[in-house]
Amino acid sequence: MQQDRFQYLASKKLGDQLSAAEALEFDALLLQYPDLLLEYKLLEHYWSDKHSQNRRDRELFQKVLQRIDHQPPRRRSRLVKFILPIGLAASLILAIGLFVFYNAGPAEQKFVADRKQQKVILDDGTEVILNYKSTLYYPDKFDKDVRQVTIVGEAFFRVAKEQDRPFIVNTQHALLKVLGTSFNVRAYPDETITEASLIEGVLEVTATHKKAKPILLRPSDKVIISNQPAKRPDARNNVLAQKAKITFLKPTDVQAMETTWLENKLVFKDQTFADLAKVLERKYDIRLEFKEAKLAKMRFTARFEQESLEEILAALQLAASFQYQVDDNQITITKY
Repeated sequence: MQQDRFQYLASKKLGDQLSAAEALEFDALLLQYPDLLLEYKLLEHYWSDKHSQNRRDRELFQKVLQRIDHQPPRRRSRLVKFILPIGLAASLILAIGLFVFYNAGPAEQKFVADRKQQKVILDDGTEVILNYKSTLYYPDKFDKDVRQVTIVGEAFFRVAKEQDRPFIVNTQHALLKVLGTSFNVRAYPDETITEASLIEGVLEVTATHKKAKPILLRPSDKVIISNQPAKRPDARNNVLAQKAKITFLKPTDVQAMETTWLENKLVFKDQTFADLAKVLERKYDIRLEFKEAKLAKMRFTARFEQESLEEILAALQLAASFQYQVDDNQITITKY
């Protein structure tokens, strides 16, 4: 049911036929199921690729038609009923995209950093360090004219320089394009913003809606993009993209706060308890629950390196009034 609904909404979006309500539903679906994000990126790639009508794609589509023709009558009627009303162009692209996605085999890799930070070296020599609870989708071998990956979560990239082959990072709400640089991208599906912070080189960031304009970053710049749909349905594509500077706790610091996680440090600057909770949940594989909404809104500035979870919570208690109770992997925050 979930997959059928995704296919229906994805094809309407590619054909620019989504209603305001359907657009909000589609955004929520991608947020809830990150794996569907990659599937949609593949569909979108075939939709926008100027070479999508080449011989290989026509052959793939013929195979799709053959597979539909060999389905039992009941299933075939459901597929035809789904595909035909969307429009010929959207149907072709959707069929090709789904065929490639489900038949890509081992060429497309999925790497998950679950309980610890992990490093991946890609085909071109690019180094990717994944933070907790992050997933990288990448090919075994990059194409001749482009290097393209997808990240769900947070990762630090040191991109191998190739002037003639750009490196593209896809996230749910932004597309990042570079030739050779080092940068940090934070794109967790359960957070309200997507961030890209540039350490070295030049980075072009574009919010993934049709009216967005590219934002060019220089070293020490970052861009913040809202992950939340606009409240007014007729302005659903107005995604906020704001350019800012990366954060240092002190003027004398040489390391940006956005990359302290690479050294297994936790650094917070005037952040809400709710934001801290998400970081702690990923790092320690636990769940934090607030019994009152105002507890989640408490703000903290803190820095931790080797402390345990209980030591962190005890330190936070020195700055704010709350209690906590541990029950297996669940921590409940209550007021005094």
